[in-house]
Amino acid sequence: MADYGDPIFQSTLHIQKIAHQVALTSSHLIWEQASKGGPLDSPSSEPLFCHRNANTVPLREVIIATHEKDKQNPSLPSVNKSQGGKAKDTTHLYIELQCPSFIVNILSRGSKHKWKYKKLSFVCQDSHLCSQWVRNINDALDNPDFKRPKHLLVFVNPYGGKRQGPSLYKEKVAPLFEMAGIKTEVITTQRANHARDTLLEHDLQKVDGVVCVGGDGMFSELLNGLCERKLKEVDLEQTQEQNPIPPDIRIGIIPAGLIERVFLRIGSAETDDQLQTALAKFLTPVILKLNSGDEAVRKKVMELLVHINKRLKSLNKVQLPVESLITQYLDPSASSIITVSHQKRRWDILGLEPAKQAELVPLLIKCLDGKPNTQQDSILHLMMPALEHVKMPQDDKQKQQIFGLTEKPLIVKVMLDYMMDILLLPYNAHISTPTQTRPSTAPAGGPGPTTTLPPPGLSEYSKRRVLGDSPLNPEALEKAKIGVLKFLGSGLIEEKMVVCHYVIASSDTRHSVATAADLELKRITGSVDWNSLDILNKLYTIFQGTIDIKGKSKMNQLVGIGTFELKEEVSENDLMLLPTQDLVKYENEPVVCEAAAPRRFSVPLSDSDLQERILKAIPKKTRNNNKWALGVWVAWTLERNLYQETITDGGNAIPSDPNLLSNELLNYWMAHFIQECRRVDTSPYPPNSLVQLASGIQRYLRTDCNRNDVSLFEKDSSTFAFFRKCLDSRMKELTNNGIGTNVKRADPILTTDEEAMWDSGVFNYEHKQLDASQFRISVDTIGNKLLHYTGRLCKNVQGGLNNRNVDVKRITQKSDPTNPRCLVTIYEKYLSLIPREGRFYRKPLPHKANDGSIRFSVQPIGINTLSSKMKELFKAGISTTDRNITNHSGKVTCCTTLFNAGFSDSTVKSRSGHRSTAVDTYKRPLETLQDNVSKALQPPVPTSKNVKQENDLSIAKSNQHSFKTKKTIIVP
Repeated sequence: MADYGDPIFQSTLHIQKIAHQVALTSSHLIWEQASKGGPLDSPSSEPLFCHRNANTVPLREVIIATHEKDKQNPSLPSVNKSQGGKAKDTTHLYIELQCPSFIVNILSRGSKHKWKYKKLSFVCQDSHLCSQWVRNINDALDNPDFKRPKHLLVFVNPYGGKRQGPSLYKEKVAPLFEMAGIKTEVITTQRANHARDTLLEHDLQKVDGVVCVGGDGMFSELLNGLCERKLKEVDLEQTQEQNPIPPDIRIGIIPAGLIERVFLRIGSAETDDQLQTALAKFLTPVILKLNSGDEAVRKKVMELLVHINKRLKSLNKVQLPVESLITQYLDPSASSIITVSHQKRRWDILGLEPAKQAELVPLLIKCLDGKPNTQQDSILHLMMPALEHVKMPQDDKQKQQIFGLTEKPLIVKVMLDYMMDILLLPYNAHISTPTQTRPSTAPAGGPGPTTTLPPPGLSEYSKRRVLGDSPLNPEALEKAKIGVLKFLGSGLIEEKMVVCHYVIASSDTRHSVATAADLELKRITGSVDWNSLDILNKLYTIFQGTIDIKGKSKMNQLVGIGTFELKEEVSENDLMLLPTQDLVKYENEPVVCEAAAPRRFSVPLSDSDLQERILKAIPKKTRNNNKWALGVWVAWTLERNLYQETITDGGNAIPSDPNLLSNELLNYWMAHFIQECRRVDTSPYPPNSLVQLASGIQRYLRTDCNRNDVSLFEKDSSTFAFFRKCLDSRMKELTNNGIGTNVKRADPILTTDEEAMWDSGVFNYEHKQLDASQFRISVDTIGNKLLHYTGRLCKNVQGGLNNRNVDVKRITQKSDPTNPRCLVTIYEKYLSLIPREGRFYRKPLPHKANDGSIRFSVQPIGINTLSSKMKELFKAGISTTDRNITNHSGKVTCCTTLFNAGFSDSTVKSRSGHRSTAVDTYKRPLETLQDNVSKALQPPVPTSKNVKQENDLSIAKSNQHSFKTKKTIIVP
């Protein structure tokens, strides 16, 4: 007991029916569980405590000890009242004895300076022992070192904390003072400086302290009054040079002001629920204080909002009272509430579910009316991600009644302008990269300051307004664009006002957005007047890159026409001849030239940026295959989990995400998956498709989940040996049944087919990623023209670590002056009519130039057109019966032509780009060669002497001998 002094009194008491050894010292109340159980012991003076396990309460935190009503003796078994007062052991009857107890009332300081009131109940052997404990504890509380007050002067501000100061004191504080035996004199202030004036004249000799119930203004008033009183007592005047003399009397603060109470509640909140409850109760009225005329009050509110912002960043599950804030924001006098919208401009931080976000959209639209531009931008930024989840009623009148846009043309214009900026925003706009250097300010010998050009179609102001403080990531931006198209297509706004939005979105680089916009365009094509000057002028304005956006625009780039508009001299008439879905540049993202970077190193990249670049490096077909394989797995697990055998065999349901499976379970369930999976039409997958399914899941685990230990096809790995055996058996079973034996391959284009194409005038070639800069015309030493082609990334050359020693495809084609269809001549003419950089395939314009030459638009041919180009070419009267003609037929034709001409495999690979024996699948023998091979393998024609009658089954011995000696070879 050396740490806490010698015990004044000690004995064995019970706490919650468990025996404890309890001791009282001059400074602490100490107890610990008794080492041995048994009946209640009598008072003892021997020290029985082990301080490591002891519980302590400082007597400074004890309010008082009081008697409690009798408790059942905890040393006796409980009576089972459900059996008529009999215990479970019916051989004994126990008498319910009563034991006295006492309560120790404690007011302890918890974490973050929060005081907590609690009770400790101790059960004694008899009433005499109980009285001894109560008397000894209360006597110990009179220790002069504790300086416990006996008489307090209390000032209560009746207007503090939304007029809750008096009730707060009466319900929370006064009972504690009464329990501690403290006498109080309560004064309710009636005016400003009431407490200060009272302290200057009041007799403070009889009080031990002064307490204020209010905010920091009340405390300042008390402190100033006591300091002035002290100066008056020593006969000194209050001047700026005179340092204040600290008062002798103590001051207590009970925060009852609204802001102080919020600070206290938020600062003491330890869980998400506690913080959410405090914000729901206090945040809305606190923000109204921003309209206060007192600068000090406004400053405190801003400090509080900053503090709340910091807390919310670490507690993402806390939900703000958004609906109350928005409803209050509708009041024109409460414009300052938008501060929260500036700090929290994302729904995921606000903690609202998508359905709740959608319900608040009509309120947000109403908030736009009459607000400044910056506040409107904040509201719209908050609204865009929620549009996807809005459920529109079927009745048009009900729609207009809910959203109220019919009679608000200004609000409609604000929304449409912001939505246009969202649709124009590229998916990499959140990455800020310096792209231009100002030479006029560049110092000699070093790079000058850099400026970041806004994306095409946007000004610097419009870029900032849609990005905001919390830019949307590419996936969230894609969903926001889809939500915008869904909202525009609901019929709330006239079709002629939203048609330009559909045109912009139809050229989006994300397939989901472009598809949604195309569907809307098809829907309104018949009802929209495409010759309307309003629509044409707006579209042409977008092409020129001079969108009328509030704020000075710094954008001179061209969006729809591109950088070659001036060179091409595209007139308004030519512009109107172009299809509307091609009025926007194919790719909105600017191409950053690595060689033109103004700095040696690029700007720092985040982890998400690096991950995004890794995913972009994966070929599109590979990504699609991964999604397909994962989708088949998910569909299989959903159906497989319906069977009881799944739980019986595996112990648990199969997760839809294979990453949740260990290697052992993955080996087990992948074996079942590969044996049980079927197509949607219930037909079995071919053997190669099963391998692609397993490969797709393996790539998903390795790439997306970083599980590089998953090697499904590694022969030396025993981890997935069971899976490989099941896959092998399934593939053999399918092959034996004839499934997957007839592989569908592209057929070559015959010479007669090519001749028909030339004659019909529709000859072309498909290569959607081809760039004009990849072609170059030169002349050799003897004067022949040469066409040089330099390839880029393709299926066989990915340019990564695995292909660092693989060179890109380089092809040189010599001209043939005697052939009027010479490829070099055709390419040279075409390259002279299009820009030297950019997409290779351009749309031809219907009108020729003044000199009669053919003209091509700066707009490239779309992907969908190129994808079906080969089938379109065969409309020249060429039969495709029993032939598989696809875009791949071009490469098959190349390999077949060179193969039949007798060129070696290495020569064929140099032109086709193949790196393995896969080139053999592209070779097709010509029909004449197939006829010669078939004739050579036919059995020999029988002579006349070996010909028998059909009904003569006898065989001559000589013939039998000849069959034995002569070898007959039959080749299938």
